[in-house]
Amino acid sequence: MHPRRRAEPDAGPAAESARNLLTACAVLVVGVLVCIYRAPKPIDTTDGLSWFGVTRATVVEYGITLLVTAALLLRAAAPLAEVPALRPTRIGLTACAALLPLMLATPYTLNTFMNWTHMTIGALLFVLQLALLSWLWWARARTPAVLGLLVVQFLAGVVCFSSLVDLDAWMLDGQLVFQVAFTAGVALALESTSRAAVPAPNEPSACGQT
Repeated sequence: MHPRRRAEPDAGPAAESARNLLTACAVLVVGVLVCIYRAPKPIDTTDGLSWFGVTRATVVEYGITLLVTAALLLRAAAPLAEVPALRPTRIGLTACAALLPLMLATPYTLNTFMNWTHMTIGALLFVLQLALLSWLWWARARTPAVLGLLVVQFLAGVVCFSSLVDLDAWMLDGQLVFQVAFTAGVALALESTSRAAVPAPNEPSACGQT
């Protein structure tokens, strides 16, 4: 009995999710680059990506970028319902998708309450994303590549925190690298999970063993 047919129900959803995540990563990067091009100069990097959401020249482009990214995260989460072992990943991606529009809906320049709400949502998003990739590496895809992206994500988070306490002015750079490392890391972890679910062509299936 050919083993690949038995593996497809588990391998397919993870691979499909990974493709949607890579698309989300590309959309985010291209959207940010468009915002950088259209934004008035000099760009206020100390306020991070959210600055594009309160700047008239880029608010539409940034809003579309976040909403499309959130939709793609939801599309990435949906196929994982077929893989019970990846339930934490599905829940985590769904939560990230829900938090992105909230970041857009809380312009931090409006008042102090909005500023603190925006920062709280951002902190929750960062912690969730770091925890999700950490879990995937530890529990499902303990590979050097995934670990490398997890380290990049963590270091980018450190840069963001140091900018938050006015030790540097690299918030925008740190946030972009953090998001790219997250989406690419989760996609790579899911691809590894997908490949691991498919036995080698000559590997006997469990039901064929006697």
